Amino acid sequence: MVYQQRKLSPRIRSEEYDDFLAVIDDSNFPDSFDIWESKRLEDDKHSESQGLKIVEIVVHAEEFADWCSRCGLGRSRDTLNAFTVAKAEKRG
Repeated sequence: MVYQQRKLSPRIRSEEYDDFLAVIDDSNFPDSFDIWESKRLEDDKHSESQGLKIVEIVVHAEEFADWCSRCGLGRSRDTLNAFTVAKAEKRG
């Protein structure tokens, strides 16, 4: 069996992006969905070129904010990535 490494990619829906802007405490977080999505897709394309399989995990602002509060974590891009991993592991 061949195992392909994967990269989890947090997927924010365009209609929910303003909700993320309201809860995120990261001055480097993109101001618009278009910028976010462009950077995410660019990162994913680079990862694919390195042989990684991209797995998109849909994330919602409220569940992210709740998770950060329960874990005692700030709301940054780094914790969004950590939340994405936790959500993927919970999904199985």
